[in-house]
Amino acid sequence: MATLSADKAAKISTEAAKTFIETYYPALSTSRSSLSTFYMPTSTMPDGKPLPVIVYNGNIIPDPTSMQLLFQEQMPETRFEVQDYDCQVLNPHYVAEERTGVHHRVGRI
Repeated sequence: MATLSADKAAKISTEAAKTFIETYYPALSTSRSSLSTFYMPTSTMPDGKPLPVIVYNGNIIPDPTSMQLLFQEQMPETRFEVQDYDCQVLNPHYVAEERTGVHHRVGRI
């Protein structure tokens, strides 16, 4: 499989960041019961390290449900106005999702 061009990878990264911002921050404000769905399911890497690794204000959060409960039970109501965002291509070997909705990857993300 071919690797994405730098321009195409940057465009995909920018669109993904925009989509994330347009869904995650409104959920923090109005739908905190859905926050755990923004994180990958809990699993373990081959070396035994847990995934996902969630760190909030320097504290390790053990799993997506705990992150959701933190916001639901301990955080005051919030409103966000995103004025700017920054994103980088983390895996230049990622091959974009095709129309079938199937992700094809080369290497690791």
